[in-house]
Amino acid sequence: MSLNLTDLIQATLTAPGFPEVVGPSLVKGFQPVLNTIIDKALRPLIDRLNGQSKAIEHLNSELKQINQQLPQTENKISALESQIQQMEHENDNLGQYSR
Repeated sequence: MSLNLTDLIQATLTAPGFPEVVGPSLVKGFQPVLNTIIDKALRPLIDRLNGQSKAIEHLNSELKQINQQLPQTENKISALESQIQQMEHENDNLGQYSR
């Protein structure tokens, strides 16, 4: 997902009827100010948001992998718990025979 506010604003300024309504001199005078606002404030913000979007996509991908592996991990844990219980049971039985 990429944001392109520059194109949106420039499309608005050049939209049919906009220059005639606002006045050519105002549009020409406003364009450098608008370009400065875009370059100094909005573009870094857009770049940062796009970077965060990519980071979120990466984290979502990692989370999806973890979620796919979760049932296998739960099965391994369950098997280990069963082994521990079996070993504890065997240990209890050994304790009874040694008395």
